[in-house]
Amino acid sequence: MENNQPTRKTDATSVVLWIAVAVLAALNFVALREAVHTKEQMAALKQSFEARLARLDERAHALDTEAEARAAALRAELEEARRLAAASAGQAKVRAEQLVNRLAAEYQKQQEQIAGEIGQVRQSAGLANEKVTAVLGDVGAVRGEVAETRSAVERTRSDLEATRAELRSVKGDLGIQSGLIATNARELAALRELGERHYIEFDIGKKGQPVKLGNVSMILRKTKPKDLKFTVDILADDKRIEKRDRTVNEPVQFYVSGYRQPYELVVNEVRKDAIIGYLAIPKMLRAENR
Repeated sequence: MENNQPTRKTDATSVVLWIAVAVLAALNFVALREAVHTKEQMAALKQSFEARLARLDERAHALDTEAEARAAALRAELEEARRLAAASAGQAKVRAEQLVNRLAAEYQKQQEQIAGEIGQVRQSAGLANEKVTAVLGDVGAVRGEVAETRSAVERTRSDLEATRAELRSVKGDLGIQSGLIATNARELAALRELGERHYIEFDIGKKGQPVKLGNVSMILRKTKPKDLKFTVDILADDKRIEKRDRTVNEPVQFYVSGYRQPYELVVNEVRKDAIIGYLAIPKMLRAENR
């Protein structure tokens, strides 16, 4: 009996060791599975985060491209408005100068013809008096035409000065003292000659349809010809501004980003389904936008 006790102790120790080994192996297996699962979760989170960053980067690039395109379009429209204003202002002056130059050239040509005719008259004594009389009459007619042309130019200048004197300044619908306003085409030409603003004429006849005027758009909503009133929506800086029941020759004022002074919309005529007038755009930009 005494010889079997060491053997039993050895067997018990072996069993305990095998159990311990099995437990450690099980724990290692569980820990390994947890590590693999954690690694997969981290990889999925990383992939999701990278995809989100890629989408944000694409959106930022698209916004930058859109902003650059809008800025380029606004610059192009402003340059076109400046070109049209300059061309309109100088058109009357150029025509007057061309007329005077043409008449002066005709007068010089007549003078040369007169000199030739006088030489022929001297060679032919019998027809001298008649030709000299005719030549002098032609000279008087040419001088009269030149004088009339110069008088017409002076009258045009006088009319322009008189029209400028008739121009008036009133308060707009925002309570701001406006610049000079025009009530007809003659007064608008005088305003262009002054060159204080850019002017875009319009004749809007479709209700509910936006009409582009420079860097803003306008939608005609309603007209009241008997009351000389109208209602429009103005689209500027991605905003819609309603101007309800405004009257003829009233400066309708609104601000556009980048400008110190307000834009002024002036309607000179209200019809059943249309309004006619002009948009006055200030030339003075804010200091930070120059």
